Amino acid sequence: MEMRLYVVNVDGDELEGCRKKTLLTEKNAESMKGILSRYHMDKVYSSSLFKAKEMAEIYVPYLKAEIWNELDGEGKDSIRESVWAFMKEMESEDPDVFIAVFTHTLSLLEMVLYIENRSLGDNALSSSVSDLMLFDYRYGKWRIEDPFSY
Repeated sequence: MEMRLYVVNVDGDELEGCRKKTLLTEKNAESMKGILSRYHMDKVYSSSLFKAKEMAEIYVPYLKAEIWNELDGEGKDSIRESVWAFMKEMESEDPDVFIAVFTHTLSLLEMVLYIENRSLGDNALSSSVSDLMLFDYRYGKWRIEDPFSY
């Protein structure tokens, strides 16, 4: 039994891009929609910004997204604290649950840093950040998986 967290980066490349009313490229959007539609999500979280809410409604139309205000604070430290608190909260979720999260590049990067137990100041990440990432949590440990292999 494992908890799976499907995280969609709504920005593509830049945090500032999240304020625009555009979706990712059509090809990426269709690929992600195909992956997410294979599984019944039990919960959905979305950033409060327009693009994330819109994508959550399109990709998981049968659930209303809980709004996650990870970008409301001031600066990167505030985002890190919000993201790391969210990840700790996810660790206490039911171990057999599928969750979709629609968030932004910096928040996704912080999720990867949390899993890798690194800080933003470290020289290199062992994992890159992509448009769709799958994290699973089992036996008290996070792993970064390839969502396209599921």
